[in-house]
Amino acid sequence: MHLAVVEDHIEDVMKIKQELSKYANVTYETFEHIQPFLECCLSFDAIFLDIDMKEESGIVLAQQIRKKDKIIPIIFVSYHNEYINDCFTVHPFYFIRKDKLAVELKLCMDDLIPLLKNNQAIFNYTKNGKHLSMSAKEILYFTKLHNTCEIKLKDQSLLKVHITLKQIEEQGLFGFYKINNSVIVNFAHIVMLQQDASFLMDDGTSIEISRRKKENVSNAYQEYLRCLSYR
Repeated sequence: MHLAVVEDHIEDVMKIKQELSKYANVTYETFEHIQPFLECCLSFDAIFLDIDMKEESGIVLAQQIRKKDKIIPIIFVSYHNEYINDCFTVHPFYFIRKDKLAVELKLCMDDLIPLLKNNQAIFNYTKNGKHLSMSAKEILYFTKLHNTCEIKLKDQSLLKVHITLKQIEEQGLFGFYKINNSVIVNFAHIVMLQQDASFLMDDGTSIEISRRKKENVSNAYQEYLRCLSYR
């Protein structure tokens, strides 16, 4: 797990580093200035972000991050509790009060670690007799095509493999859900739930939700969003 800490108060950086150092398999980079962070912000699994920085408001910076990545967990760290309501527009994962840093950072990590393990899920498949795998987060959706399955990837490419939707479901990939008889979508790549009971995906495709599955799909999507939402 690789984290970013964007904080321009050196004493607070040291306190956060001290708490993060208690976790095995957690690495982090610290950034005092915003531009170097923005140049590599998509390379992290989660971001700890101070709100009250000299160069830029942490909330404004979070808005820039959200334009690039809608789901990366953003954890605000601040002495200013009055900013909590202002944070909702960027869907933070957590708000840690600096005067309760040790306690609240632990609570945050208790939720963050299992979430990131799910987000780092691997999709396994066979092609041309070879056992292959890929990061599940690269997949937008699976579509059943006769005896094969077509996979739409984040880079807009298509991959066809011999696998059934049932076999995909059995892999238990976090955030993936079968919304009709032919399609499994990755909730992470949904732009919005449209009024005509379809999902608008990142690639501009609208995928219809089966009428009989509508309630279950809606509940599953809301539960997924709750897993990512503000604590």
